[in-house]
Amino acid sequence: MPGSYENIVNYTPPLERADDFEPFWAAGLRELAAADISWQETDYAYPLPQVRVRRVVLAAVDGAPLHGLYLCPAGAGVDQPVPGLIRWHGYSSNCGQIGELLPWALMGFAVLALDVRGQTGASPDPRRYKTGSFSGWMTRGLDAPENYYYYRVYTDAVQAALALALRPEVAPWMAFFGNSQGAGISVAAAALLSRFGGEFADWPTPAALGLGTPFLTHFSLALSEQRGGPLDEFGQYFRMSDPLHRTENHILRVLSYFDIMNFAPWVECPALIAVALRDTVCPPPAVFALVNHLRGKREVCVYPDYEHERIDPHLDRLILFLAGQAPLNRQSP
Repeated sequence: MPGSYENIVNYTPPLERADDFEPFWAAGLRELAAADISWQETDYAYPLPQVRVRRVVLAAVDGAPLHGLYLCPAGAGVDQPVPGLIRWHGYSSNCGQIGELLPWALMGFAVLALDVRGQTGASPDPRRYKTGSFSGWMTRGLDAPENYYYYRVYTDAVQAALALALRPEVAPWMAFFGNSQGAGISVAAAALLSRFGGEFADWPTPAALGLGTPFLTHFSLALSEQRGGPLDEFGQYFRMSDPLHRTENHILRVLSYFDIMNFAPWVECPALIAVALRDTVCPPPAVFALVNHLRGKREVCVYPDYEHERIDPHLDRLILFLAGQAPLNRQSP
């Protein structure tokens, strides 16, 4: 592990992709090309006339109903399309409250937020896993990459982007953002769309990313360096199922298909990244391993006194960043 601050900031380990990393994900996305990706929606009466609020349900390719919220400016439509945003939430959370999404809609964005399957929102995870796991989601389906929990989470994220892009009120501009797990999912979706979108007609190309203390990066380092976060589930899993770590290499290989560091070279859009130097859940070296493999323009905000937590001052930076990237109608909503 790098020691000094300078070494941490410049830490760029080799990628840890399996030989079939690219064809594995190409095959996974072909399912989406043939899927019905529109969502069902219900208007939600909200006392703010500038914004239209809907509750939505998107049927994932395996049938899982993905529940969430969709907000857009009241005047948005075919004749006045607005840029799109997708926000993904942190581990074990949910899509959040309407009030959290209002600033984006008031700025002139159409913003979608979905509950990650199986976590504490309304979206179930109907998959039947072939092996047991420790409580939580990190160790579900470790027998093979196609069975691992995050396989469907990442394809869900791509499907959500395709569904948003189909909306007649959404312009051909889209960005993703989120904190922790939400940042990791955002990177995966952006990378998969950037790398494979050209193989399918009308798939959106991500235009920007907002990443707060990203999770799901550089597993081989993070598993040994983190304390007090979801990766603790692996420690408990090994204690109960494999105390001599005989399956560790197999597990690291499975995780390599979902390590967002390995997706980073496919991401060429601008990104704003928040790094908390006291973060023990997403260790800074693991975050910089991701940052330094991104291909697009990067703006890194380093917060020396923050742990793995909400960084309130960063919200204004994120608002300014996305406003500077998007083709916003300054008269909207």
